[in-house]
Amino acid sequence: MHRVFHFPIMALLFGLLSPLAGASQGSPAELALGIIKGDMKRVQVEIAGQKAWMLLDTGGGWSVIGPELADRTGCRPFGRVTGFRMSGEQISTPQCGNMPFTLGHMQTTGYVAAFDISALLPQGWPEIDGLLALPSLAGVDRLTLDWSANRIILETEASLATRTSGLQSGRIALQREGAGRGLTIFVEVSAKPEPLWLLLDSGNVSGNILAPHALEQLGNPAQTTGVDLTIAGQKIPALPVHTEDIIYDGNLGTDFLNRYVVSLDLTTRKIWLMAK
Repeated sequence: MHRVFHFPIMALLFGLLSPLAGASQGSPAELALGIIKGDMKRVQVEIAGQKAWMLLDTGGGWSVIGPELADRTGCRPFGRVTGFRMSGEQISTPQCGNMPFTLGHMQTTGYVAAFDISALLPQGWPEIDGLLALPSLAGVDRLTLDWSANRIILETEASLATRTSGLQSGRIALQREGAGRGLTIFVEVSAKPEPLWLLLDSGNVSGNILAPHALEQLGNPAQTTGVDLTIAGQKIPALPVHTEDIIYDGNLGTDFLNRYVVSLDLTTRKIWLMAK
């Protein structure tokens, strides 16, 4: 929903998956991330039995696949699904419907849209087949983002409890989009008179964003760099931000994710931060 590469790369994109065998029912699954360029990363999955490299975007909303992968998987695009970029711009794209996914040892089915995300990338960049909006996968209820170590862990209830033992939790809010098919995560940030809610967005490689009204609530109306935030009881000092007039309070991108290991429980709507 913002910037050059995103729908949050665009809060238009997402897949709603129902689990056949989720990590929460067995053992944790670790997914290795490959670097596309800089902090933009991809993960290998299987869709309808076809191996695919997907851009991993926690703020994407919906999962999408491009024309070549759609052809290999037998997708025949139909209808449309509609979402909004951070700027408020409306975007619509055809759908592929429900398709089977495999992520490590986890198997799910997922609702997928059809969109050529690779067309948004600069010429010469590594090829990707689509976009995986990981938090929107049903069955991915607990996860840890270790962005700087190039890995994502699909946690069990027990493994997440062990990992976050002794840490203070914060709150997240979940936003459903596109007739309930998509999911994005917002992180609570202390502010006055009410908290701010910032989109957690691994597809944002252009820097953390705060809307002008968010800066006012933080008491820094003229501040554009080095803003202090409090998340999950932790003070995050001098976090670099820039200001954009967006439809959200703000956006936490890869600059933030590189500073912390972030664990999430979508069932209890909690977040934990571990400084790198």
